[in-house]
Amino acid sequence: MLPRHIPSVSATCPVPVTGLFLWKTLMPATIDIDRIFRENRASPPSERTLPWEETRDGITVVVEPKPHWADDMRAFRLEAPEYCRYTDWAANGGHARFYCHIDTSGDEVMMRARAMIAREIADGLWD
Repeated sequence: MLPRHIPSVSATCPVPVTGLFLWKTLMPATIDIDRIFRENRASPPSERTLPWEETRDGITVVVEPKPHWADDMRAFRLEAPEYCRYTDWAANGGHARFYCHIDTSGDEVMMRARAMIAREIADGLWD
């Protein structure tokens, strides 16, 4: 299933993009947000277009996909408004250097992405 138009690549920093998702398998007639996220997760991290969770050293983060203009992805702590660069997270896990963020936690990133997909489904942008 291909969406007709995807308004952004990032849950926190919108960037207009057309034809963002390219699914390798056909989606069923009933649209399932969880399946959309699972299908997206099957791609390598650098090609993903939706956030995903990772856990290392007892810390869970939500990784935000990289907008085309960014140098790296960001990993937000699930329950705290802190983030780090994904390359630091990939190399050091829970020992990565996290920075405070004024209002965004990993939970917020994931909720925004799920709400965006739900709106797109309601607007008929997914077949």
